[in-house]
Amino acid sequence: MLADGLAERFSGAFAGRSQVQPAEWILESGGMELPSSELTRQLTELGLNVPAEIRRCAPCVRRLARGLPTTDTVWIDALVVLRRLTPYQARRLEAGQGEELLLGHQYVLQAPVHQDPVLKVFEAISRGRKTKSLVSCWQTTSAEGDEPLQRLVKIIRSLASCRDRISALPVETLWERGQLCLVSPHSEGESLSRLLVRRGRFPEEVVRGLALDLMRQLQAAEPFAVHGDIRLGNLRLSRSGELVVLNWGLMNAAAPVVTIHTPLPEDAHDVLAPERIDGQRRATVASDIYASGCVLWQLLAGRPPFTLVDPLTKIAAHRTKVIPDVRTLAPETSEALALLIRNMTAREPNRRLQTYAEIRQQLSGSGRSRGNLREFSRTFELAAPASRIETPKKRSRVPAMAASLLLTAVLVTVAWNRERLGLPELPNVVAAIEKKSQATQQNVKPAAKTVETNAPRTVEQPAVSQSDTAPASKVAAELTKLPAPQNNIVQLSPDGHYLAASLVGAGELVLTTDPERPATIHIRDAALSLTADRVRVEHVRIVVEASSPGTASVAPVQVQSSSLALEHVWCGLKKDHPALAVVNWETTESRDAGRLLVRDCEFVAYQDLLAIEGPLSAALFENVATNGTLALLRLQTGAAAGLKVPVMLNACTLRSSGPVVSLPTGQRLQRSGRISLQGADTLVDLAPGEGLLEVRGNDSHAGWDTHVEIAAQGIVVPQDLILALVRNPATQTIDELDAAPLMIDGLLSGRYQFLPPPAGQNGRERLQIESLPVRFSDRLPGVNPARLPSPLADF
Repeated sequence: MLADGLAERFSGAFAGRSQVQPAEWILESGGMELPSSELTRQLTELGLNVPAEIRRCAPCVRRLARGLPTTDTVWIDALVVLRRLTPYQARRLEAGQGEELLLGHQYVLQAPVHQDPVLKVFEAISRGRKTKSLVSCWQTTSAEGDEPLQRLVKIIRSLASCRDRISALPVETLWERGQLCLVSPHSEGESLSRLLVRRGRFPEEVVRGLALDLMRQLQAAEPFAVHGDIRLGNLRLSRSGELVVLNWGLMNAAAPVVTIHTPLPEDAHDVLAPERIDGQRRATVASDIYASGCVLWQLLAGRPPFTLVDPLTKIAAHRTKVIPDVRTLAPETSEALALLIRNMTAREPNRRLQTYAEIRQQLSGSGRSRGNLREFSRTFELAAPASRIETPKKRSRVPAMAASLLLTAVLVTVAWNRERLGLPELPNVVAAIEKKSQATQQNVKPAAKTVETNAPRTVEQPAVSQSDTAPASKVAAELTKLPAPQNNIVQLSPDGHYLAASLVGAGELVLTTDPERPATIHIRDAALSLTADRVRVEHVRIVVEASSPGTASVAPVQVQSSSLALEHVWCGLKKDHPALAVVNWETTESRDAGRLLVRDCEFVAYQDLLAIEGPLSAALFENVATNGTLALLRLQTGAAAGLKVPVMLNACTLRSSGPVVSLPTGQRLQRSGRISLQGADTLVDLAPGEGLLEVRGNDSHAGWDTHVEIAAQGIVVPQDLILALVRNPATQTIDELDAAPLMIDGLLSGRYQFLPPPAGQNGRERLQIESLPVRFSDRLPGVNPARLPSPLADF
């Protein structure tokens, strides 16, 4: 029921825009209730014109409510649909934390850019002007009062005179709820830390160009202030190829003197100069040079100099150890650049290069131009693009009509002069055309279709022809042994059937065949064993037969390599097979160890998909379908120590799945780096009682939430999601974990179901979407079945 006071509040606003009074308008629109007074107040504080937004959202609210009461949640969802609120703002409002979105009564937070217990960075807009900004918030101790703010104001004022030489210098400082806030101009792009996670090691010429830009800005600010917090998280590469340095002076103001008890951002321990701890000195040019050298080392090697989990252990390593030569991990680095980094990262300050000008001189003439850096930045926009529904361009019909008229005139002329031209009679022509048309129709196979409807929406999988689904039993007598590699390539015959064997190669071992006519590998008494520095399997089908006593206690597919790539692979494993995992991958020591790529693949199995022995450093699943698998990734030793390891799921469908990631317990968990679950346009259909994340083992799992985060951009999960659980194999107990401390972003809950294939078709199940939360993607979640390999009928 509407409150009288609330109706009166909006009557004046509506009167000037419509002849219908608010109460009558509400009655005509189905009796919808307006937002509560509390939500109205919060939206007004965020700078929204509430009466106008209510009128604009009313049709959308009516669709979302479907005849049910229009609660505040429905109004918030409608505002997100119309892009008047961001998903992050909606979550804060629904949690009753709308006040946290406003800083200084001027800046409205829109979305998080970087989340850290100590330092958080947000995208924000200015009320009224709608100008975009980046706001950094450093959590301080209450004992200091506003002293950090006074120090920060002094630093920013001193830097004002070099604003024309440094991009993105801070424009304002704030003190809000015990946080020291710094407002900087907005820049389109991403931090080097995220780009390094996505790409791996940077090319040397790119690193030189970034180093030149960084040294230029630090040299411009040197007469006025030092930065004090040079690290990958504070360096952003814009789309225009410009290096943007964030958070000038913020750490100097919040923590001018650093001790082992000082809370610092996560990656600050990877670049902290030894003298800042030993002598508890303030930041200097020498300490910034040391940090800059560590940054260059990370960009070239793809990881920090010391890959240790405990921050105190990292600090001790910087104090007691010499940073190794970067060529131990990146041997292609030139001697000149490796020597420059070594001189920048000497433990004793007086043995380092002393000025930014000297470093620029050694780098000059060898870095990439701004245009080339712009091209490098754009490579991240083109990498692994999401499939999108293309809107056909409208073309003029005039040329087509003119061509039709011309063709008609030609045909009429030929018909009237058929006798002179020696053409057959018209009945014979018609009969010939009909005969040819019938023959053509017999040879044309029906095209695969994707059907989408508004409510509900269904995606039909392509029908599978009988030639693609021949039972494995029919080819049992045709099996041949896998051939030996020739120049590290195993070229299989199209449509061939092979018996699994052990293959060993040097460098990169490639197992491949004709993409249009994939070969099939049958695993019986012996596993498919692949050993090389790098292993790639593409365009094959792998069948694990039920009678496989030789693979009972191990995985049917065993790989030993530093990196593994599976592309356009179909794999089937019977439900009663005793193996613990489909693939057991033992990562070997190398500079790129633990990099995994799975693209355009389908797995029908009821075991863990990948059991990984050794550290994982990156995993990308793109257009991957699984059915019945338990854990997608079971990490026996966790992530690579000291690293943030991305596990990306792009356009995947995990059907009746177990956890996406299963981590170990005890010391292995404590040594593990942090898993970052990312991705978009993915559907994770968890089996009943399963969690999205899992910790498995008999030992302690304390602190598990510090080794995993969820930073997705649209992963759809069930509405009754269990976020994390712990599984004890010894006691066979499963307990749900408290996920409140976990960093979570980008999970969306929806209603959906899987339907059987249409009658008479031997295809895959169809995904029917009943309702989805607000998403900024124009495609349905899940795989593109047209890109998947054809399955076998036995599965």
